[in-house]
Amino acid sequence: MSEAGVSIPVEVELMGIQEVLSWLKEQEWNFIDVESNSVQAIMEILKGLSVSTRVLLAEDIIIMSRQFTSIFFSHVRRSANTVAHALARVECSVTDRYIWPYNPPDSIIHVLHHALINYN
Repeated sequence: MSEAGVSIPVEVELMGIQEVLSWLKEQEWNFIDVESNSVQAIMEILKGLSVSTRVLLAEDIIIMSRQFTSIFFSHVRRSANTVAHALARVECSVTDRYIWPYNPPDSIIHVLHHALINYN
C-alpha cells in the first residue's frame, strides 16, 4: 500500500505471485511457469531490482521459488494475457475469495475458448 492507502500495481502483482506460489506448493505442483504482464514485477524477481516493500516481496518469492523442481518467470504482454485479465475482473467484482483449480467461472469460459482457439 502506498502512504495514501492506495495499492501500488507492482506490489499488488508481487503479492499475487506470492499467493499463487504458496497455493501451488500446497497442491504439490513442482513444474511452474509464472507469467505476468508486469515487466517490473518480473524484473524484480529475476534481478532483485527493488526497493522498500517490493524488496521483501521479491525476496520472499525468490525463496519460495527454490521449493519447486522447475520454475520460470516471464513477462507477457497484456494483449496476450486476456484470460488473466478477465479473471482479474471477475475477482474484483466478488467479495469472497475463490479458487477454480478445475472448472473456470462461467463468466470467463468464452475468453478461455477464444484463447485456446487462437493459441499458436
